[in-house]
Amino acid sequence: MSRNTTLVVSALIFFLGGCAQMQSKTVGPLESGQYSTEISRLEAVVSQNPDSSSAQQAHYQLAQRYMSYKNPQRDYAKALRNLELYSRNNPDAARNQELQDWLAALQEIQQLSRDKRVARINAKLEESRQANLELKELNAELNKKIDMLKILDQAVEEKRKTHTTE
Repeated sequence: MSRNTTLVVSALIFFLGGCAQMQSKTVGPLESGQYSTEISRLEAVVSQNPDSSSAQQAHYQLAQRYMSYKNPQRDYAKALRNLELYSRNNPDAARNQELQDWLAALQEIQQLSRDKRVARINAKLEESRQANLELKELNAELNKKIDMLKILDQAVEEKRKTHTTE
């Protein structure tokens, strides 16, 4: 077995071991229609007793619910916020590698989402600049036509004056 393969297998075993340790804290799967109800229930637990241990556990469960692939309304920003609250108020969180991995992954997702939004905004800005440039060109053309019409109007007015005086 090559050195790289050994490292990959070792990392996989280490990761799976960490998952087994976190298994006791994970919550069971829900059907897709149950997520909003469960999230509302957990948010109520947090709002009723924000400093309680049940609220801290609710933050962890909210993070899991918000980032679940089965949740049709996944919200990674809310998952990150709840996991950060759980981590901040749980002294063992700093030593929990899997929790730290999830925090890092969610922070990266959040940054990528911001980057995508910035890219979309920049694309729209460029489109707006192009449209603005086209409108300026059109405006210049229309101003030239208005100037030509003014000259033409003055010429017609001069002709009318010379015809009425004759």
